[in-house]
Amino acid sequence: MGDLNAHNSLWGSKTHNDKGKFIEDFVSQEGLCIFNDGSNTYLHPGNGSYSSFDITICDPSLLLIYSWRVYDDLCGSDDFPKVLEHLFSSARQRVPRWKLDKADWSLF
Repeated sequence: MGDLNAHNSLWGSKTHNDKGKFIEDFVSQEGLCIFNDGSNTYLHPGNGSYSSFDITICDPSLLLIYSWRVYDDLCGSDDFPKVLEHLFSSARQRVPRWKLDKADWSLF
């Protein structure tokens, strides 16, 4: 996941650039997937235009167990936060366990 400034219609950009073509070729050659759904990921502070050049790439084995979305609040930035969520609730509801007997309390 990154702010790669790469433009390509595969992830929602209205334009293409060399970085976008490079990433498209890399993703294709390596058999990877792109989470992006075409949503805008950037708001230009000067002119108010939207772009999509932040990309989230993954192994195909992860595509069906995570969801991807753009958070609708800029949170003070010009890049919208991207949210990657594990789809299986059991992973989120797991009770934390602590190995207190392994701690070096004197060092702590």
